[in-house]
Amino acid sequence: MSLPEPPAHVKVSKRGDALYYQDEAGLTVRARRTIEGPYPGRGKGYRPEPPGGRSPGHHRGHLIPENAVAEPADVNVPENIISEAPGSNLGPKKSLEYRAARTAPESGEKVEFVSDPIRKAASRYPSLLPTTCSRTAR
Repeated sequence: MSLPEPPAHVKVSKRGDALYYQDEAGLTVRARRTIEGPYPGRGKGYRPEPPGGRSPGHHRGHLIPENAVAEPADVNVPENIISEAPGSNLGPKKSLEYRAARTAPESGEKVEFVSDPIRKAASRYPSLLPTTCSRTAR
């Protein structure tokens, strides 16, 4: 499945194998990386605060899941961290992340994880977090 590219005015930065697309305000509008996981039992790495901080009661959520990549340093960066409600971070999104992480090694295929956070006008916090996982032959 081919995803449309973000608009030309978006800045693209690369952290290891991860690509982050940021708007003029420095907020990530797309995060993209091939995942290899899972990595059970690996401790949590340092997680910076998200750009713009967190809403009260929110977690530091990952756009690309930390438990699904070989190099946590690629994803424990401000570009990949968002202010995320606990019901999202520990709910359906967490289930999707675990399922995607298990699929990568089991399928023998390349699994790409893409998150496209959607924010309301003038908000630094995502209100929706569409995520796509696609498999292709290695």
